[in-house]
Amino acid sequence: VLLAFKSGDAAVDVSQLGVDASGGAGASFHFTTVQNSTVVSAPAGIDTLRPVLQSNNAGSVVSLATSGSGLITGGVQNLIISNTGTGAGISGSASAASSFFLRNNDIAAGGRALDFITSGGATADKLLLSIDGN
Repeated sequence: VLLAFKSGDAAVDVSQLGVDASGGAGASFHFTTVQNSTVVSAPAGIDTLRPVLQSNNAGSVVSLATSGSGLITGGVQNLIISNTGTGAGISGSASAASSFFLRNNDIAAGGRALDFITSGGATADKLLLSIDGN
């Protein structure tokens, strides 16, 4: 999971990522400057520019990670993603039912901006994507 603050953001709610106020984040999460809460407040003096991830090739700029079972386990928020080559902006390949999010990103690519595929048996309802403000 890659989160960034953009200009005007006061906080990001990470409760949808499996973080809860009582138990905190699982061992697979690594946060810096994060309070013991499901709402992460922007640090004082944070840059008003969003991070830019860019490439110029046939691959994806961001390839969402999967767990060992083929379950997509990620999301992207508040980024500028650009592939000036023939590749995708964000891609993912799932062989198990997956739920992930894309929020408030600017995505541009010479290929597909979003490129998601499924495999392994029945593929209906295998991907549940939450898209807001992209």
